[in-house]
Amino acid sequence: MKVKIFVVVVMLAVATLSCTTKQFYEDFYAIGSKGWDTDSTARFNFTVPDNKSVYDIVIATRNLESYEYNNLWLTVRIQSPDKSAIRDTIEIQLAQPNGKWIGKGTSGVYYNEYEFKNNVYFPNAGEYSIAIRHAMRPNNLMGLKDVGIRIIKR
Repeated sequence: MKVKIFVVVVMLAVATLSCTTKQFYEDFYAIGSKGWDTDSTARFNFTVPDNKSVYDIVIATRNLESYEYNNLWLTVRIQSPDKSAIRDTIEIQLAQPNGKWIGKGTSGVYYNEYEFKNNVYFPNAGEYSIAIRHAMRPNNLMGLKDVGIRIIKR
């Protein structure tokens, strides 16, 4: 009986360790109650120690029930240490067409994650910057609490 318990514990430990991700960087930009102005930029700075590792980049959002749209358009700019940059425009679905929120929610706040880039090699070691701006029609977007970045080392 003790051997079976030992085997189960070891298997659970191995399974748990093999499934863990290595959080490399995480930060959130708080959007005030006055909304997110189209000229306001969420900036995230982080240092990449080498150019041999592989990463996944996730964009996370927290929105209120009062958010008027079912999606969120963002422009994302990644700048490398040599000042070269790439820019993407992405759409994040926050609600289904019937209005039901997609993300995890409690107390009227919903959390969503969007897999922005997978299997990323940063070409140079050094300081990187990710800048995010909303690309929605209203100049001042209401109903969002935060936008954030998670970078996971594979």
